[in-house]
Amino acid sequence: MLTVCGRLCVFSLAPRRHEDAGNKAVTEDVLSVLKLMKLIGTFNGGKTVDQVALNYLICKGAIPIPGVKNAEQASEHAGALGWALDENEVATLDEKLDYHKL
Repeated sequence: MLTVCGRLCVFSLAPRRHEDAGNKAVTEDVLSVLKLMKLIGTFNGGKTVDQVALNYLICKGAIPIPGVKNAEQASEHAGALGWALDENEVATLDEKLDYHKL
């Protein structure tokens, strides 16, 4: 499967390993980004952090395929569609993620 994905330029990103779970600096960095995403979501009609994150990936040219376990999660993820972060929001998230090396 990895060979086919490589030929098609498709990348599979698994959830991050939990090796940094006890690292307070990493936790604070992630929380900082989540707070920014929550603020951006508020300014975009009350979008959730998940919706902002998925929309950010779409704006960056990715095609995210989030896992879902129920209809509620599918509905929430679908809320990432039909709107787009503006250039400033994408740039702000880029800067924040680069700064924290996330």
